[in-house]
Amino acid sequence: MLGRRLLLYVVIDMSLSMSQSDEAGKTKIQTAMEIIPSVIETAKKHATIAASLRVAVIGFNQSVEELFLPDERIGKHDIRSLESWWESSKESVLKKCSGKTCFSRMFRKLNEIITRDQEEYQESYIRMDRPVVYLLTDGRWEEEVESREEIKESLMLLRSELDGKKAPEIFSIGIGDDVNQDNILEYAAGRKVRQWSYDKEKDRRVLEFSNGEYKCENESMAFIFKGDKAAYKLRAFNNAVLRSSLVRRLIKIECESTPGFSINFDEAEPL
Repeated sequence: MLGRRLLLYVVIDMSLSMSQSDEAGKTKIQTAMEIIPSVIETAKKHATIAASLRVAVIGFNQSVEELFLPDERIGKHDIRSLESWWESSKESVLKKCSGKTCFSRMFRKLNEIITRDQEEYQESYIRMDRPVVYLLTDGRWEEEVESREEIKESLMLLRSELDGKKAPEIFSIGIGDDVNQDNILEYAAGRKVRQWSYDKEKDRRVLEFSNGEYKCENESMAFIFKGDKAAYKLRAFNNAVLRSSLVRRLIKIECESTPGFSINFDEAEPL
């Protein structure tokens, strides 16, 4: 069986507004950064995810910075390296919030990074899944920094499939009490379809992601997390995405007689 890769891009708004605290007394950047230990935890529990997943961590305000192993090719961005980096760097990363937000610059740079990373695997026998982006932000647009047209043009470029690039699945995740919901929805794009069912045994809603047509402003891929349960919900969201992207698909391929399982996702707050 051929190997496979899922490239995950964790893109975090590190502008000054992300240093503000929500009603629960936690800063938005602290909540957003919970996604990194969540990715590590989920991967360590599932050998399939750990073997397939490669992760980039990108911070942005008026500039864009590759935070995790910026000088190494994406193939070396495995879970073990991510865990080591996070343990040594998390305190300094949390203190980096400054400046204003520039989404257009980030979208253009992210397109360059994703294109570069996909080219690394073009001549290999590894099967590439469509890249996944977690965009974590309060969604604040600052008109003195960029125009709405600049944002739309750069987002269109990121969602394009020029030169053989696979357009990424963009999960747009609003963080905090004062999220700009319109912007969060605008940035969400991809094939994912959110399906809800009810688990009688656990007495709670269950989330599943399936694939449909690639859609801009995809409501199934736009979320807002706030309040004292935000970190928990963010972890549950990540677990659902990674398991539905890698574990569940593998079960369908290799064990066709085995029914697909559901992904538990308690108290989600979709747009």
